[in-house]
Order: sequence, then structure tokens, then C-alpha cells
Amino acid sequence: MAMVLRASGLDALIEVLRGQGRTVIGPTVRDGVITHAPIDGADDLPIGWSEEQEGGSYRLVPSGTEE
Repeated sequence: MAMVLRASGLDALIEVLRGQGRTVIGPTVRDGVITHAPIDGADDLPIGWSEEQEGGSYRLVPSGTEE
């Protein structure tokens, strides 16, 4: 079953999981790259960012979207 959560629903889900003692891991921006790390809520996600990669090159760029 597929579901779509808004940011507020995602925050509530993360809060429930953390309340159960779980560590929630998700994509986040750290040191100029998108990487996986513990997150506390939707605000930690790299919304509005994308990455461009080519041989020997990596760049974090605005994606032009806010969702």
C-alpha cells in the first residue's frame, strides 16, 4: 500500500518513531553534499536541493522546487 505524507505528517511519524527509541535516518545536506544521517524532522531533508555528478565532479545545486 502506497501513502503520501505531507511534511506535518512526516514530522509526526518521525516523532513517534523517535519516541519508541528509534533513530530515523534520511537524506540531509552536510558539508556541501547530500548524505544520509539521523534526522529530527522534515526540515532536515534536502528540499530544494539536487546534486550534479560527472566524472570526478560533484556539485550541490538548487533544484528549483520547494517540495
